[in-house]
Amino acid sequence: MAYSEYLHSAYARTRALGIPAETIRHGAGPIPVETLFDAVGGLADLTRQLAKGISTSSTCDVALECATVSVAAKPRFERAIQREIVLTLGSAEYQGIPILSADIEDIQEIRRRANYHVWWSLGAGQIVDMTLMVHLALLKNATPPRILPIIGSPDDIPQIKWRPYLVGSAVLEALTSEPYPVLAR
Repeated sequence: MAYSEYLHSAYARTRALGIPAETIRHGAGPIPVETLFDAVGGLADLTRQLAKGISTSSTCDVALECATVSVAAKPRFERAIQREIVLTLGSAEYQGIPILSADIEDIQEIRRRANYHVWWSLGAGQIVDMTLMVHLALLKNATPPRILPIIGSPDDIPQIKWRPYLVGSAVLEALTSEPYPVLAR
């Protein structure tokens, strides 16, 4: 299945749960990769904060830290690229090996398991993933690496598979807030 089909299913699942989900406007074409890299570069203060938070705590919830930065960076990134993006929660695999896997609909349980991934979906089938490389590096080494974004069409990056599960700001704000709000069903 193509990324767009998984994304469509994630929208349907999110709406079936009664959670509002912003839609991606597909009218405009792809954003040049250089523009996206420049916009991510403008978030250096947040990525430094993420790296510091991960490296200074032995009990750090990396998935939650990455989700929190993705939520906080969204409005700044949107202003920089002058388009709306959609926060996406789901699963990721690298070279056929599942790394993170969101497969339940209860936000408290998703957070408790800490086995999910967050990235941004853009129109024209593009994604920006600011934190997957952190997860991959931490599997091999206890020291977090520089924050290296992955940018492009997920269907054109064969070694990594993203599977959207739930989408939208309401999902991610519920996941990253304290105490957990109750999502409408």
